[in-house]
Amino acid sequence: MENRAYHARVASRPPASDSDPSKRPNHRQRILTMGFLGHFFAVGCTLSVYGIFIEPVAHSFGAPMALASLGITGWQITNGVASPFLGRALQRLSIRRIMAAGAVLLGTGLAAASRAPDILTVGLIFSLWAAPGAILVGALPSSTLVSNWFVATRGRALGIAAAGTTGASMFFPPLAAALIDSVGWRDALLCLSIGATAVALPAVWWLVVDRPEDVGEHPDGNPAPAENASEETQTAPPIGSLLRDRNLWLVGGAFGLLFVPGVVSMLFMVPFARQLGLSLQTAALVMSLRAVAGVVG
Repeated sequence: MENRAYHARVASRPPASDSDPSKRPNHRQRILTMGFLGHFFAVGCTLSVYGIFIEPVAHSFGAPMALASLGITGWQITNGVASPFLGRALQRLSIRRIMAAGAVLLGTGLAAASRAPDILTVGLIFSLWAAPGAILVGALPSSTLVSNWFVATRGRALGIAAAGTTGASMFFPPLAAALIDSVGWRDALLCLSIGATAVALPAVWWLVVDRPEDVGEHPDGNPAPAENASEETQTAPPIGSLLRDRNLWLVGGAFGLLFVPGVVSMLFMVPFARQLGLSLQTAALVMSLRAVAGVVG
């Protein structure tokens, strides 16, 4: 059924013109670029910089850093709750529109957090406004988009897209630290929000094409639908049955435990370095070098 629907969509689209291949846009290159940027901004404007902001924000409100870290806890909870529903939405709705909405929510959420009157409001805005934006523009939609366009080289394509996470951890901490030292944490966060929205939103609108058949193409640029297209369009099981699957919880729990040390180190590495006497910008550079070491190692 799903396979017949796939071929029907392909047949309904006009074939790409072969008269002048040089004039045809390289959609696969655009998709890889957007996959990279989706990871880059979703992680760079949240997880990569949270540890840079945590000490200035806590000191600004006279609050303990443990309280200031609650925003990242809310981000994780929001991510876990929303992801199953987002996965279903990505099968049925426009990936382009979902990612565009995410870019807007991420940018406006960061802007709102920069004007929050107290630390609890900062955490709530980050968890319930900026975090959903990061989820909608980040790893899940970016990976889904790349998977739609690549089959034979999917592993490599997903790896290129996921490299945006590492790129974000190299680029954003020094930038955030420099902005905080120059204009304070509130205006620094506002600058990040403006920059992220100004780049991510147009990129989504210009680069994203949900599926190759939408422009008369096929995965991997093949002249015919991929042989395993039927496997790619199998109907997903209901969310309820997935939640009752013991294996899902075992795999999810294992990955969660692996993820915790990385999050904790990113969150408190800079405050710890500051306690050792390092400046904010030097501590941020150490955090960036951690990402470089991850690439080398």
